[in-house]
Amino acid sequence: MRRFPRTLRGVLLLLGVSTLTAVAVACGGSPTSPAVLPTLAEMTADKTMGDAGAAHTVIVYSSFTCPHCADFHLQTIAQLKSKYIDAGKVRLVFRDWERGFDLDIHAAMLARCAGDARYFDAVDTLFRNQASWAGSGEQALANVMRQFGMSQQVIDACLATTALHDAIVKSHNDAVSKWGVSGTPTSVVDDEHVIVGDVPLSGIEPYLK
Repeated sequence: MRRFPRTLRGVLLLLGVSTLTAVAVACGGSPTSPAVLPTLAEMTADKTMGDAGAAHTVIVYSSFTCPHCADFHLQTIAQLKSKYIDAGKVRLVFRDWERGFDLDIHAAMLARCAGDARYFDAVDTLFRNQASWAGSGEQALANVMRQFGMSQQVIDACLATTALHDAIVKSHNDAVSKWGVSGTPTSVVDDEHVIVGDVPLSGIEPYLK
């Protein structure tokens, strides 16, 4: 191992750089970068799409391992976005409603660990590739997220974030207590109209007049 003078080691310690890290850099290597996650506040906040001042708000409770949710997101929500959200008429709030097993919760966690800027890209990726991971387990889920661009370090750090796990479970419980949600997808329009199931856009539009 390359030795640094005592005075230099002292400077490195003052700067918060370990001797081992400095050795790695000096020898042509690079230190392992720490996994950087969004703040807990960002990860646990409601995920929204559209103008905050829109005339209508549609809350969608969804589960990442639910095939009906994938269809609803990729078809109905895509049409809602094109016709109403992009036009400033509807604000979408996407909330997790986990189905009681780890893989569902972990998918929701990983989407939130992508950060607000890429959250809905992660949601789209998970739903579009659902058939490749939802029935195959944790490693298949991790593979999809690595292909999305998330490092294994971030995946591991994300799934170890207990407070995020608990917030996703709480989202489920809150939906049950407030709206009586018993399955997914479930949509709530303007805190008043509860729409159950994978309905087409025409099943939501009467409440958007």
